[in-house]
Amino acid sequence: MEKTRREALAMGGLTVALASAPGCLNRLTGGSGSSGPVPNDDYSEWLPAPDVVPRGEYAFFSMAPRRIREIADEAGLEEVRELERARSIPGIDSVSQIRAMHLAGAQRPIVEGDFEADPVVDALVDAGFSDVGTYRGRQVFTTRGQRAAAVADGELVVASPFSSEDDADKRAVVETLLDVNAGEAARYVDAVSDCERLVEGIGDCHLLKGRTHDGEYSVDGAVGDGIGVDMSADESEIRASVVFADGAVEPAAVTDWTERSPAFRDVEFDASTDGRVVTATATTRPTDETVSGLPFPGSDVE
Repeated sequence: MEKTRREALAMGGLTVALASAPGCLNRLTGGSGSSGPVPNDDYSEWLPAPDVVPRGEYAFFSMAPRRIREIADEAGLEEVRELERARSIPGIDSVSQIRAMHLAGAQRPIVEGDFEADPVVDALVDAGFSDVGTYRGRQVFTTRGQRAAAVADGELVVASPFSSEDDADKRAVVETLLDVNAGEAARYVDAVSDCERLVEGIGDCHLLKGRTHDGEYSVDGAVGDGIGVDMSADESEIRASVVFADGAVEPAAVTDWTERSPAFRDVEFDASTDGRVVTATATTRPTDETVSGLPFPGSDVE
C-alpha cells in the first residue's frame, strides 16, 4: 500500500500541473502570434486515435510552460506562479526546463523539454517504479499500481489509471503513445476528421484544450470544441472553435455562448465560419483581467 501511495504521489504533481494550468492564467491570455513560434505546436503528434487506446473519444490539452513564464516576466505579471507546480514532476526542477506539456486524455501526460533522463529515472525508482526495458529508445518503467512511464533526455511519457475500474495495461498505453508520436500508430487528427478540423480552428496556441464528442457536452449540433490562447507580452488572442455536424452549423449558438463566457468578458470578439467550424476570436492586453479559466465552448457559463 505504501509503495502504491508513493507511486501516485510521484505522478500526481504532473497531472495537477496540467489540470490546473488553465485556471492559473487569469491575466495572461493569448497573443496573435507576435511572440514567435509556439513551442508546443507538435501536440497533435502525441494524440492517439480513439480506437488505439482505451475509452474512445477524449479531451486533450497542451501548454508551453517555459515560454508562458517568459512572457509573464516580460509583461510584469504575477498570475502564473501556479506554473511552479510543475516542479513536483519527478526529477524536473524548474518550469524553465519544460518546453511543452500535453495531456492525451485523462491520466496520459507528456512532458518535453531540456532535462536529463537520469534524475527522472532516480525519482521514479525511489517512488517504487521498476525498469522493464526499453522501447523506441526510451527507458520504460512500471509499477504494481498499474502505472507506467517512458523516459529519455528531454522527454517523459506517463500513463496512470483514470478510475478504480481502469485495468488496462499502462505499459501498453505508454508504448502506444510512443508509436503515435513516431507515426507508427493512428493519430486523432488523421482518424477523426472532426478533430482535424478542430485543431485547425484553434490554431497554434501557448495554451489550449479541445475534445470531440457525440454532441452531449456542447451547443446543439456540435461534435467537437476547443479553446486556446496565443500569447505575447504586448497583446493576447483568444480563440474558441466549435465543430458542427453536417447540416447543423449554427454560428448564433457560438456567438451566444461567447457573449456569456468568462473567457471573453469585457472584450470585443469576431466570429467566423469555415465550413463546419465556427470560431470566435478576441484580442486583448495580457494585463486585462479577462480570463479566470478556459471553459470549453458550449459549456455552462453564468
